[in-house]
Amino acid sequence: MAVERNRMKIAIIIPIYNQADYLQHCLDSLLNQTDGDFTVYCVNDGSTDNSQEIIDGVVERDGRFVAVQKPNGGLSSARNAGLDAAAARAADAYLFLDSDDFLHPQCIEFVRKAALANPGCVVEYDYTGCTLPMEFLARRYVYSADEIVSYSISSTVWNKLYPKEVIGSLRFSEDVLYAEDFVFTTELALKFRPSCRFLPHELHYYTTNPNSMSRIAFDAENFRRRAVAIEYL
Repeated sequence: MAVERNRMKIAIIIPIYNQADYLQHCLDSLLNQTDGDFTVYCVNDGSTDNSQEIIDGVVERDGRFVAVQKPNGGLSSARNAGLDAAAARAADAYLFLDSDDFLHPQCIEFVRKAALANPGCVVEYDYTGCTLPMEFLARRYVYSADEIVSYSISSTVWNKLYPKEVIGSLRFSEDVLYAEDFVFTTELALKFRPSCRFLPHELHYYTTNPNSMSRIAFDAENFRRRAVAIEYL
């Protein structure tokens, strides 16, 4: 059954670990959305800096923000805690946002419109620094599950809106310590065969953070971890 706009509960899940220098900017980008109909799950994964103070501040001021605290367990564990918290509140769709990134003010407005116009589709949007296969965009803006697997543009989870019927009970594997996004997205495509609606707008701003996983050198150990991730599938 199609979800009406005023009943479409969008859950934004933010895993947080020692990102006090970036977190406020991230949260401010949500406070400044043109479409403010959403709930934000701030998952503190055992931070030792003042990230929790920042979370508490926004939770006290704005009822759309929910604090989730847990012992340190890693990125996948934090995302799973957010998914479980959002599912418990009957969310209709999930959006992941890293705590050192931020969104364009119209991000939620655009992805909601696309989701309602394309029921059951994953909605993917462009981000700063994104490189896309041009033949994709020249042909069409909706692509299949096979193409999700074939094209590396869909390996990240933080530039998409996932409807609840696509994710279901799927969770991030906490045994995979590298390329978690790749495993989750590929497993989702292979098991549930969703279509994907692409928005050619830069709605996500990716921050180059020296303390993030994306900045860790791709050394032999990380190569081994990616191989393990592929074997997991």
